[in-house]
Amino acid sequence: MTQSGTVVRLLDDRTAEVAVRRSGACGESCASCTVCVSPSLFVKAQNGARALPGDVVELESQTGQTLGLAALVYLLPVVLLLGGLLIGPIAGAAGFALGIAAALLGNRRVALRGGAAVTIRRVMERR
Repeated sequence: MTQSGTVVRLLDDRTAEVAVRRSGACGESCASCTVCVSPSLFVKAQNGARALPGDVVELESQTGQTLGLAALVYLLPVVLLLGGLLIGPIAGAAGFALGIAAALLGNRRVALRGGAAVTIRRVMERR
């Protein structure tokens, strides 16, 4: 999975912090584009391309890892909610709470390991 972003700062000689615009949150072509503010996400990326602050770069993340994290955060709570509702409303609520807890623990685990693996593939524009 590739996406573009702007290098904000260098964390060390091999790692950079990159601002990535959340384009999925905004269609970018509607009449209320000035109202819709889509904040940037800041990701830590391996800087093998030797990008500098201000450079526009192409980022790559492992698609499988990205989809797995999305499934953990979005699908697991819903699946456990629906599975629990087959038993009863209290079990549904408990299943949803268990799914949220698992998503939070998974998110913490990924954060403690340094986040999802993101790599700067190339510098698209030097600034």
